[in-house]
Amino acid sequence: MHPPIIMATNNNDDVQTQTNSGLNRSLPLIPLVLTVLVAVVAAVGLCAGAAFWLIRSNRLPGLSSAAKVDAAAKPASPSMHLVPLEPLLVNLADPDGHAYLRVSLTLRVLDQPLIKGEKAAEAPGKGKPVNEFEAAERDAALSVLGQETSDSLLAPSGKERLKQRLLGGFAQNVPEIKVQEILLTEFLVQH
Repeated sequence: MHPPIIMATNNNDDVQTQTNSGLNRSLPLIPLVLTVLVAVVAAVGLCAGAAFWLIRSNRLPGLSSAAKVDAAAKPASPSMHLVPLEPLLVNLADPDGHAYLRVSLTLRVLDQPLIKGEKAAEAPGKGKPVNEFEAAERDAALSVLGQETSDSLLAPSGKERLKQRLLGGFAQNVPEIKVQEILLTEFLVQH
């Protein structure tokens, strides 16, 4: 029998090599996880962007038809514009004859639907001479205001009653102009 042969080895190198190889194996794991995470976030963002674009451009048939049903169910609100009138100064119908009213009105008027090929009318009051509709509106307002008394205008419900009477006066004297609301922008009664 031969005596056993003992070889001396440096275990520190093996341990260090194993430790280094273990580190080398774990290092690629972090970039791999980060790459997968970035790819997932990018894919989700891309899908969300595509869905948003498809919805906004009405290219999804299920959603666009639902939107059309909702739009058809809602009645279209009529288009209106504001027509400010120049301030009016009116003698009131007080018994002593010394009361007057200074009032500025703004009318909310329903737009007339355009006939095919017709151009939209320009809004009055932009440095242009008084047109026939504005003159008719002022005349209708003056005829209603001249019948009022200072006491009736200064009553708690005087302004609301005046607005209703003015709406009736516009409907009777200028029916082609569809006044929907009257706004009092200046109101001064002197007696």
